[in-house]
Amino acid sequence: MSRSPRSGRNERSEWRTARRAVDRRGSAAPFIAEQPAQSRLYGRRPATEQAFRFTWLGIAQTDLGGYSFGGFAALNYAIHAPDRIKKLVLLTPVGGLVPLKTQFFIRAMLINYQPLKRLAMKSFLDWTFYKPNLRNENTKRMFDCMLNQMTSGAKYWRSPNLVPPVPFKDEELRGVRTPALLLIGQQETYYDPVAAVERAKRLIPRIRAELIPGASHDLPVSKPDAVNPQIVAFLKNDEVIDTGGVGDAFAVQKTLVGSHG
Repeated sequence: MSRSPRSGRNERSEWRTARRAVDRRGSAAPFIAEQPAQSRLYGRRPATEQAFRFTWLGIAQTDLGGYSFGGFAALNYAIHAPDRIKKLVLLTPVGGLVPLKTQFFIRAMLINYQPLKRLAMKSFLDWTFYKPNLRNENTKRMFDCMLNQMTSGAKYWRSPNLVPPVPFKDEELRGVRTPALLLIGQQETYYDPVAAVERAKRLIPRIRAELIPGASHDLPVSKPDAVNPQIVAFLKNDEVIDTGGVGDAFAVQKTLVGSHG
């Protein structure tokens, strides 16, 4: 959250209140954490808990977006609490649409091996980023920040039993009634980006999906000029969405800029 000289304390206080209301202690995944890995019932309980948090914050309905695992969590919420979401933004979500590559899980396990932790994390991020993007100074700086932060997180964060971000069933995706925007890097390494976009278009009635060239899982980090205008235009748009013959086209109400979400 941005901070102004005159109101920084109030804004920071509000941010801390919202953070405590949403995050779980020791967890980076407030929607999905601490659910049994073997259970297919992972979706409803965390979605219900998040709905309670929104109610506690006085948010009846909001725009919701997520990047990476956050995209999986946001999609889960859209499936189980569709009436609470105005619009849904998914940035290269991990799981939910198609299976992750085996290499993803192998690399993730290596991060937990203490002697190789930083080396394994760097290798994981090298694989995550589309290498030509690291020639950009700002992107390289962000890469270094993420490496330091994620290495420290892997060392000190108490990891709960996270549910693997497996693909949702066809009927679950068909139940997403929320207008949605899906952006995935054309060089995505975690999973098949073409298959993910095709499945989303085939099953989610009101989705606008696109592959962005020149990016892997680093899409919003490396290509903000391609991503941010699309998000802003999508949230402001009140025209009828072209569903491509899937579901029913409908008018979307304008969302309030600066509202919670």
